[in-house]
Amino acid sequence: MVTSLVLPTSQLGRPAAQSAHSTAEGPFLRLHHSSSAVFGQDPKLKLIASTEKAVGGGGISLFHEAGVWVGDASGKGDVYITSNMLETKDDALHIKICRLRLGEEFDAGAEATLRPSANDAGVFVSEEVEYEDLDQLAQLVPMANGATASVDGKDILWCSQGQALRLPLSKEPVAGSLMLCREVNGHFLATPLVNNFRGREFNALNDVCCHAPTGAIFFTDPDYGLAQGFKGPSQLPNGVWRLMPETGVLSLVADDLKKPNGIVCSPDGKTCYITDTDFIYGDGSMDPTRAGTIYAFDIVGTEAPQLHNKRVFALVDCGAPDGIKVDTEGNVYTGTFEGVDIYAPSGILLGKILLRDSSGQQGGCANLVFGPAGVLFLLSETSVWAAKIEAIGALKGVRMGSSPRRAGL
Repeated sequence: MVTSLVLPTSQLGRPAAQSAHSTAEGPFLRLHHSSSAVFGQDPKLKLIASTEKAVGGGGISLFHEAGVWVGDASGKGDVYITSNMLETKDDALHIKICRLRLGEEFDAGAEATLRPSANDAGVFVSEEVEYEDLDQLAQLVPMANGATASVDGKDILWCSQGQALRLPLSKEPVAGSLMLCREVNGHFLATPLVNNFRGREFNALNDVCCHAPTGAIFFTDPDYGLAQGFKGPSQLPNGVWRLMPETGVLSLVADDLKKPNGIVCSPDGKTCYITDTDFIYGDGSMDPTRAGTIYAFDIVGTEAPQLHNKRVFALVDCGAPDGIKVDTEGNVYTGTFEGVDIYAPSGILLGKILLRDSSGQQGGCANLVFGPAGVLFLLSETSVWAAKIEAIGALKGVRMGSSPRRAGL
């Protein structure tokens, strides 16, 4: 299928947040011949968790950000997920962390029947999946957002946005930080790596990735904390930062994005992809003239890699790009307001995975993560989907060493 460049005038002018595709076209939409190498001959899409009211839940947005896979080659493992902002009875804001535990019998290509989770009757999961609320971890990582695992899977590096406004009654303001967390005997331990730049507090750390050739950690810091009402006035520009964990050297490497959000490095370590979600404001309103764009940067240098040569990689056609990942061939995957867009390293749109809610209406994908070989997990606010495809993820874990150097604390 090739997208038409000429349409009747009556079909033009659709809202930028509205999908141009019908349910009959999905869920796997092939837009370029190279999409066969991504999807394979018989891709499958399986609902593995949901809080939608139509299936018996409360419609809570538990499945929003992070998307971290920690597992083995058998397919057994865990997907760690952070919720969207939730309100408490005392008018405070908080974010939950959960994990979906997949057994060895998990098969993304098999049909599934959802059942109430043994741990939360409002969360419905497929037979090979269990839901677990990680409340203790959420308390250690205030307003958790994006995350990535270490190379050995023993640690997870979390973006804590911090919180200064609309706090729970018993809480004190806390600065946003990168938090290194490990589970020991069923309890989580957390070590902050950085929570300021020379005394100036971060805005609201959003997403984090590792540059495998150098061990550098890149993370984004947009001002959504201010826009969404849980942080005070900004002390730093919206930016992208680099932390060298072995030395503790922290540097701003980009400050020319409006709302830097998702971030990932290419498999060869030469390119950094960053999504800019300026399209959507903190209050949920949207402006199609603002950036809903993936930018590419060259990664230059080995001792302290810099981001050079910013350029447009792709403008998504439905809403804004959020989470972003790559596969072993360098193809780029990003969540949009209609599902997932998949681009070749050249920027050509190869295809889409279109998501629908239980009523058949347009869904969306906030974040995504590759799991076992050939499985892509899609986080759709109230639902989690598993796509069985041909492509294999190329996410590189963080190398922390035996004693990472803490910076700015």
